[in-house]
Amino acid sequence: MTRAGADVGGTFTDVIVEGDDGRLRVAKVLSTPPEYDRAVVAALRSLAPDGVKEVVHGTTVATNAVLERRGARAAVVTTEGFRDVLELRRMRMPHLYDYFWTKPRSLVERHLRFEIAERVHPDGSVEQELDDDACRALAAQLREAGVESIAVCLLHAHLYPGHEQRLGAILRAELPGVPVSLSSEVLREQQEYERTATTVVNAYVRPLMEDYLAAIGRGVAAPLRIMQSSGGTMSAADASERPVYALESGPAAGVVAALALANALGHSSAIAFDMGGTTAKASLIENGRVSRSQEYEVGASLSAGSRLLRGSGELIRIPTIDIAEVGAGGGSIVWLDSAQGLHVGPRSAGADPGPASYGRGGAEPTVTDANVVLGYVPDGPIADGQITISRELAAAALARVGARLGLTQHEVARGIHDLANSAMMRALRAVTTEKGRDPADFVLIAYGGSGPVHAAALAGELGVRTAIVPPLAGLFSAVGLLAARDEQHDVRFCRVDARAPDLDELRRLDAELRPAGGEWQRVADVRYRGQSWSVPIELPGELDAVAVAGLVERFEAEHERLYGTRLEVGSPIDVRALRVIALGPVRAPLGAFVAEDRLPGARRADFGDGPVEVPTITRSSLGADLVAGPLLVDEHDTTIVVPPGWAVRLDAPTGALVLAHVTVRPERRQHAPAIARRMLANGLEALADEMATTIFRTAHSAVVRDAMDFSAALCAPSGETVAQAVTIPLQLGSIPQAMSTLLERFDGQFAAGDLYILNDPFGGGSHTPDIFLVRPAFAGETLVGFAVTIAHHGDLGGRVPGTIACDSTEVFQEGLRLPWLKLHDRGAPVDALFEILRANVRLPRELLGDLAAQAAACTIGDRGLQELAGRHGAGELIELMGGLLDHSEQLLRAEIASWPDGVATFTDYLDSDGIDVCEVPITVRLEIAGDRVIADFSESAPMVRGALNCTPSFAEASVFHTIMAASATDIPRTAGATRPITVVTKPGTVAHVVLPGASSMRGITGYRLSDVMNGALAQLIPARVPAAGEGGSTLAWFAGRRSDGEPFVYSELVVGTWGGRPTADGNDGLANPCASMANVPIEIAESEWPIVVERYALVADSGGVGRFRGGLAVERVWRCVAPDTLLHVRSDRQVHRPYGLAGGGEGAASSNLIFRVGGTVERLPPMFATTLQPGDVFHHRMAGGGGWGDVHDRDPAAVLRDVRDEKVSAVAARELYGVTTESLALEGAR
Repeated sequence: MTRAGADVGGTFTDVIVEGDDGRLRVAKVLSTPPEYDRAVVAALRSLAPDGVKEVVHGTTVATNAVLERRGARAAVVTTEGFRDVLELRRMRMPHLYDYFWTKPRSLVERHLRFEIAERVHPDGSVEQELDDDACRALAAQLREAGVESIAVCLLHAHLYPGHEQRLGAILRAELPGVPVSLSSEVLREQQEYERTATTVVNAYVRPLMEDYLAAIGRGVAAPLRIMQSSGGTMSAADASERPVYALESGPAAGVVAALALANALGHSSAIAFDMGGTTAKASLIENGRVSRSQEYEVGASLSAGSRLLRGSGELIRIPTIDIAEVGAGGGSIVWLDSAQGLHVGPRSAGADPGPASYGRGGAEPTVTDANVVLGYVPDGPIADGQITISRELAAAALARVGARLGLTQHEVARGIHDLANSAMMRALRAVTTEKGRDPADFVLIAYGGSGPVHAAALAGELGVRTAIVPPLAGLFSAVGLLAARDEQHDVRFCRVDARAPDLDELRRLDAELRPAGGEWQRVADVRYRGQSWSVPIELPGELDAVAVAGLVERFEAEHERLYGTRLEVGSPIDVRALRVIALGPVRAPLGAFVAEDRLPGARRADFGDGPVEVPTITRSSLGADLVAGPLLVDEHDTTIVVPPGWAVRLDAPTGALVLAHVTVRPERRQHAPAIARRMLANGLEALADEMATTIFRTAHSAVVRDAMDFSAALCAPSGETVAQAVTIPLQLGSIPQAMSTLLERFDGQFAAGDLYILNDPFGGGSHTPDIFLVRPAFAGETLVGFAVTIAHHGDLGGRVPGTIACDSTEVFQEGLRLPWLKLHDRGAPVDALFEILRANVRLPRELLGDLAAQAAACTIGDRGLQELAGRHGAGELIELMGGLLDHSEQLLRAEIASWPDGVATFTDYLDSDGIDVCEVPITVRLEIAGDRVIADFSESAPMVRGALNCTPSFAEASVFHTIMAASATDIPRTAGATRPITVVTKPGTVAHVVLPGASSMRGITGYRLSDVMNGALAQLIPARVPAAGEGGSTLAWFAGRRSDGEPFVYSELVVGTWGGRPTADGNDGLANPCASMANVPIEIAESEWPIVVERYALVADSGGVGRFRGGLAVERVWRCVAPDTLLHVRSDRQVHRPYGLAGGGEGAASSNLIFRVGGTVERLPPMFATTLQPGDVFHHRMAGGGGWGDVHDRDPAAVLRDVRDEKVSAVAARELYGVTTESLALEGAR
């Protein structure tokens, strides 16, 4: 025997051995957790009793350890002031409208996160040297804590690793046997959270992987190679030191196998599609290479089907094959909502009990059950007889759904099959159209147990003419292990002007990266200056001026292909990193596998016109000539469905089946409304998220690209929202009023290619910095909808840098006001308007870059709506949009009707009118009457002098968010859900600004409107709402001039914490659910603006007490670098602290302090403006969240966990909770 591949999963272990004769032998055995190595060794001894020369191994052992929290007792060491970077993450949540989402618990708890005094700046200068004695003292602390692994992550270590290396050397010497992972060795890239998170995952799984690989090595007398997430292999020794690089090895191996098969068949470009029991995955192969991403979330509920959703898993930033994944597999459960809408997934029946047809106790219908009823999957035994599929059980499960919908079991089965396909299209489009690729230029390679069943249908929907099914489709990842080459990835961060390159710097970095010999690839991360998302561009050959000029040309072309936009000629372009991949030898093509055929025959299958008799054939019965469908190819691990309009042939050298689309695209299949609506919703939601992804990847300002203060949505021709991206609820809820004013002004005048702009708060906007861009979409002459984007722009002129100030007293001080105007007229830019914009803002390149990002997103939305109209027909599309709106209305009405009728009044306060500290009451009278909600703010305070007044559309957005977030039902995010809600505001009050009132700081008022809604709802539905959170994001603007005289405006949004909830503590360090924004990375802030961040942390004892504690406050501290820096701050909750509910206590108050260089300390009000000089320090502390429930009902173990993690002091535990640290051993609270 020669080589073996072993792929270990949570349920099965797949082993494939290539013999000296070239034949492949396979085994599928049950995995043996927790000693996974036993299954591998046993299978290898069974297949190759005489041994093998090499074993290539892919495993989920490390991944499972992360998911199940079974890793090492790990510690992390950070720069002083930044121990909470790991827990604070990027602050956003991956959902809209959900008060009960809980942030994942950190892999390293707070009491095992240590700080060390040292400080390095982005230019490499050392402000504070690392003290060796302090390092040894730290080692003693770590020893006493009993840690099993250590991650070291110091600020700017990607540029200056010296401190990390010294600290690592001391820790290794003082703590022999304890592995130490340095961030500068694991990930040499900018952004402190991403580098810390990756290094922590490495440290967390490292001892486990070391032991596991050692056990494999003892049982297998052959060299061991480990599959990496990148698609290459590494030595077992390297994998033991950097196991984070092997976390996603199984899915990567499948794509490598697809690449090998595509090459063997002569296809340089392919889409790899893997459908298993729980998820479906897609990846792109282009020009004979896999596509890679530099970021992945382990354990995310939807890892990449939408590139916008982040925060539900453990982020790792490593070279990873770019795989989009959605929760739609064979085991995905089918369910009906309260308005009889049909849904597929993301819950899965798993392997046990599995689909209803397995006969192992599963009662809920699944996609597999639908495929059984359709005749695609045969009755009878599978998995070597361990499971017997029953059509009768599948039919019974589907019949229960059909009875509620008034459909036959075949109609339900067909709908489920097609609905699953529409969900999987989200992953397929994420790797094709979302990347500017035409799927028609690719072939589809389908594998996994369920992939071949859906392959032809998905290929047809994509416009792909050829689908390929490999032999061993169910064990394809194991095949990929034997096809993979050795790879070693390395990276160096840089900042080189690509138009005037410092070639010496590039060559210096290249010399550090390139291997002495062998094959290698070089890739540059390139972006327009101001963007934070790079485009990888290959950079082969020598590094000279010609090569870099070619790099610029290729970047601009690729950027235009990806995002549909190319900036002005001569726009600055930067190289931000060099990456080099050292490659091992190319693997020889694999031999053939001969499987035992099933017997040919026939069975009834349904392809849309009712069941018909269809032949079932074997792979070996096919030859080089195409055989027309419909037919089914049954195999031991899958079925290949060849529908009408398709034909199949066998490629003898590879054993692959090649399916060819031999007819024109089939007519659209008619579905029941419940199914058609859900299919359309899948497409619209994916399109909206694609628009949002385009914005943050191409925007130029920190407030848009980093803080993610933007939104995207799609509207019906009526202007009603039919899909919202997972962006900012308070912006999204303002769209209906804006669209109403657009239609009032331009209805009947829209043309293809038009692009409309608005920011006027008295013309449909919400405040001047938020610019709406809207593009109508046409199918022929028919208007089919609108693509809508909103973004907060950093400067639009006005009296102060950054445009907005709390003490502005009228809208005329708040920058440019733009009523609805055409920015593009039938595709042509309106140059005069662009000139006006350029002439009236302080940072025109930043503004135009952000507008270009919005425009690109609108173009994507327009094209997507056109495509949907082509798929459904314009008339049907508009009709289905109306059905979506009605469905959302029905669901929310049913939800409200389940609440008790009643009236509640609640008042909360702003601390300031924007100019002076004073009490500004905001009052709601909330009535629930049947299936309606009426929220009346008429008794709120009159308009204030400053800029805190808000538009009625913003008040409507706050109410809509609160009702949706309090709902127990998953309601589609459309304007239909606004219909049961009435919002009353009185003109001339703080909730309804009138001319000439200022409103640019209205955000804090919107947060308070939501707070008073929750306070009122708590009187009527107390189990559905949280206590008050931090009160809204703090806005801090730093503006001045850089050392070269150029102006700067740095907008920082500090986002905070949640109130306690009826079932859980408030989330510590998570953006307010009204506006799920992100934080600005510290290393980016310090490298791009003259500012130093001195601290970013949670504040102990700041959460309100209760049965469920309020979330802890967040503090951020900045040191000024540039002279005469203007600082504007909008904050709140100094006087009126966040309220508790059900007996819970208030959260701690916020504070603003400035420590002047001369030694004076200024305590400042919630809203202020001042001037800073170099060395001045601004310290901001947000408020803590209110508590929920009686403090005496809190679990003492929870109190002691908080004490151990220094979130609650021992004094507070004793005096406020009545718990002493002696009453329960701290370790018992773990």
